Amino acid sequence: MVQPRCIEAQLREGVDAVATQPLLRQLMLAATAGYLAMGPMTVLLPKLAASQLGLSELQRGAFLGTLALSLIAGGILAMIVARHVPHGPAMLAGTAVAGAALAALGGTQDSRSALALLAALGIAGGAALSLIVAGIQTQAAEAVRGRVVSMYTIISQAVPAASGVAAGALVHSLGVGTAMQVFGAMLVAIMALASWRMVPLRTYRG
Repeated sequence: MVQPRCIEAQLREGVDAVATQPLLRQLMLAATAGYLAMGPMTVLLPKLAASQLGLSELQRGAFLGTLALSLIAGGILAMIVARHVPHGPAMLAGTAVAGAALAALGGTQDSRSALALLAALGIAGGAALSLIVAGIQTQAAEAVRGRVVSMYTIISQAVPAASGVAAGALVHSLGVGTAMQVFGAMLVAIMALASWRMVPLRTYRG
C-alpha cells in the first residue's frame, strides 16, 4: 500500500517538473487556453444551431457531428505537418484561428458559413492540441512523465467544465451569438499575449 506521504511527494515532483521548466509550463498554459473553448462549444453550439441557424433536429446532429470529425482531421493534419512546421508557432496560430472561427460563428446566421467555420475551428484546434500533447510528452522527463500527463488530463476535464458553466451564465445575459463572440475574442487575445510573452513556446521547433 502506497503511503500518503509518498503520494504527496510524487505529486509535488510532478508539479515541480512543470513549474521549473519554462517550456513545459507554457505548454500546460497553452493547453489550458485551448480547452477554454471546449466548454462554450459544448454549451453554446446546440443553442446556436437551433435558435440562430434554425436547423432541424437532424440537421443539428449533422452540424454538431462536423466538430468531432474536424477535430479528428486536425489531429491527422498535425501528424502530417509535424516534421515540416515549427511546433510552437503552429500551436499559437492554430489556437488563435480556432478562437477567431468561434467568434465568427457567433455572428453568422447562414448555415453553410457556420458549417465552414465550425470545420475550420475543429481542424485548427485539433491540430494545435495534438501538437501541445506531443510537446508535453516530449518535454516531460521520463521519471515524471506519467504525473505530468495526468496534470494535462485534469486540465482537459476541468477547464471545459468551468468554461461551460461560465458560458451558460453569459448566454442568459448576452445571448448565444454574443457569448460565442466574447469567448472567441478572448481566446484570440490570450494567444496574442502568449505570442508576445511566452518566448520559449514561440521559439519551440518541436
